[in-house]
Amino acid sequence: MFGRIKGALDDIAEKHPNETICVVTHGTAIRALACLWRGVPLCEMQNIPWFDNASFSIVDYDGKNYTIIEENVNSHLDGVSTFHKQSWWQRYNEETGK
Repeated sequence: MFGRIKGALDDIAEKHPNETICVVTHGTAIRALACLWRGVPLCEMQNIPWFDNASFSIVDYDGKNYTIIEENVNSHLDGVSTFHKQSWWQRYNEETGK
């Protein structure tokens, strides 16, 4: 799966250099990409926090390196964040101190 995700992202970036693009995907794919953005191996994905539904992240790519500008932004959800309604998310935050 990760190969397909990274390949698609690389292809999009190659076709749109120096452009702003929007990539939309699901939670596991986002966490896999976050490993790439952070430069950590995929086997450490369990250490990557979950991203809220309908949140967005801004990541800069210079052709070699990724720089996370903003991550998991959900302020636009104005109280309807999926995470904040889930008991597992509250437990996760308590357990991780986030």
